[in-house]
Amino acid sequence: MIRNSPKNQKSELEERREENLKAAREAVSAAMANILISDADGNDFSSTVTNRGLFTPVHSQGRTREPIAPRLFGINLDRSLKGLHKFIDNKKILLVGGGASVQDLTSSPEFSPAVLLNVDPYTPDVPREPTPYYRSLPLDPTSENFFADLRAAGYGKFDEVWISYSVPPHSKNAGEIERLFGNLYDVLDSNGNIRDYPLAFFVQGLEGLDYQPPEKRQERLAPLRTGLSAALNTLANKDDIAMSILHTNPPDMSIKNPATLLIHKLGTTERKRLPERGAQEPYLIVEVGSGDSPFLVDAPEDYLTQFRNDPNARLIALDSDEGELDLGRERMRKKKDIRTMEAADRIEFRKAYGEQLPFENNAISELVLKNVMGDEEIFPGRKARMIDEAARTLKQGGILKIIEQYTPKEARKVDVEHYISTAVPVVFEKVEGTETAGMFDEREMDRRMLTPTQRVKPDAFILRFRKKP
Repeated sequence: MIRNSPKNQKSELEERREENLKAAREAVSAAMANILISDADGNDFSSTVTNRGLFTPVHSQGRTREPIAPRLFGINLDRSLKGLHKFIDNKKILLVGGGASVQDLTSSPEFSPAVLLNVDPYTPDVPREPTPYYRSLPLDPTSENFFADLRAAGYGKFDEVWISYSVPPHSKNAGEIERLFGNLYDVLDSNGNIRDYPLAFFVQGLEGLDYQPPEKRQERLAPLRTGLSAALNTLANKDDIAMSILHTNPPDMSIKNPATLLIHKLGTTERKRLPERGAQEPYLIVEVGSGDSPFLVDAPEDYLTQFRNDPNARLIALDSDEGELDLGRERMRKKKDIRTMEAADRIEFRKAYGEQLPFENNAISELVLKNVMGDEEIFPGRKARMIDEAARTLKQGGILKIIEQYTPKEARKVDVEHYISTAVPVVFEKVEGTETAGMFDEREMDRRMLTPTQRVKPDAFILRFRKKP
């Protein structure tokens, strides 16, 4: 196996900063493509939509406005709304400039956020059904005193910060934009997320901006662009920030470039480097979206024996939902052998996203995507980003394993085999024969995983791809 020399390898922090700066540039470009214009000057919101729904369409300003959840979270909505719970339940949520939006959430008994605070200094709220978690305050998130004002009102840090059709588009100058993002970083808790859609500038008081000479447009837009670029570059260089851009599919007639900025504040476990494990190189298996059922839970005895007897084998189970991780951890601990291996630091659970893997380049021996490619709630753009991350983090010769038990037909619709072989050109080759793929013989593991049950479909499948040298 060809290895990069330590001298040529970039650190995990350097790699993350490069990705962050790339995302920052994309965000600024998207904002410059989405110039929203109002003839009125000052803080005039009479022509803006202030009552958008989170998961239900709303008729406003003469037409139907689609819900904002698919944009903020990068998921498709189904009737059950089950995909939304992990972003809402038990979360402390800060809604920035929400106005009268998300009334569908505050009136629904299906969701249970710990806190939902709507801060909006300009647009009045509306009477809502009383809920113990919701409150609206006329605080200005671009103010130098924002964090102090929040604390004075009895609030600390938040797990989720949602910005939709609000600031920074309505910020008037570079200083406001920089203070906004600085404030939001300060109020964001570890493992928390800032979600900003759309990336745009809302320019007021310049009638006919589209028809102004280029120098006039540049004069008005340059300070806004400078402020957004400076704010995002500052965040991009922080040790505990991972930034990315979500490109979502459903059309948005008012937005030319429908991109969402995701800013994730890493926790201490996400930032720590993998420990050294003696002279022999570790064999690291990472499972993305492990949920409440990591694959080791149902592994046959021969696989567990192989794993247990090899001291260099490790498993890290990732999921974006802390509650699901807790359930998966509890299930695994019911097996004595697995419980012992966890105590020996050979099995670990981490909160992380498949499109933002907290690992250095060429660090993973085997990456498992279980019931991900067929999940209709995950937009194709996010899946493509996961494959990009697989190409980055897998070692040369490492295995990408695709398991589709529950929605194989949906996975086949996107033609997974073709998708992966073309998503990252000349990186992966398909592997035939489970006994030669990965570290262990997985024939019995595959047979057990593909045996039809109430949830496992008869046409379930497993594919393996090797990262080329």
